[in-house]
Amino acid sequence: MVRRAVIAVAMLVAAAGGIVSASAIALDPKPDHPAADYEQATGVEQRGTPVDDPRGGPPWAVRSNDTTSGQRCVTVGRTDGVAFGPVDSSGRVLDAGRALSGMCGNVGDNPLQVGLAEFADTAGTGPRSVLFGIADASVERIAVSARGVEKIVDLDEQRTFAEVREGLSADDDWTIIATLRDGTEVKRTL
Repeated sequence: MVRRAVIAVAMLVAAAGGIVSASAIALDPKPDHPAADYEQATGVEQRGTPVDDPRGGPPWAVRSNDTTSGQRCVTVGRTDGVAFGPVDSSGRVLDAGRALSGMCGNVGDNPLQVGLAEFADTAGTGPRSVLFGIADASVERIAVSARGVEKIVDLDEQRTFAEVREGLSADDDWTIIATLRDGTEVKRTL
């Protein structure tokens, strides 16, 4: 089964965010939408395994929430093991609670939700580009290519992933190669 891929722009909202921009790719003919378009998140929240920051700052994690309207919302933030959100100028993680939202899509329609977020310099560690997302069981493998280097992305127990790079993605072409269990390969450049 060949799935059409679309690229949609999604806005990530953060109280003290420092987010420069975000975009999303979904393996579905319907684009993802900002979380504000949907009802509130339910109590279901999953956080993926934290990923180290390239310069030693607080690690990054992906958070996914289901909403009462049946959407799955995915976002990325820093974590200290308790708080989840942006960091302040001293490098402390500010818990954003539900204020930090991300892109949303129908759970059954999107086997892979991918976002690319750019974060401004915080606490003197420089800007970051973070490719992040969540995959359902139909996705067997995800590879990412940027700056001429291809890397297989590890999915954690929650099937989330985050690839953190120093600098902003305006300097990169990010190529995502998703291989589905049926052998279909979808390749898109952000």
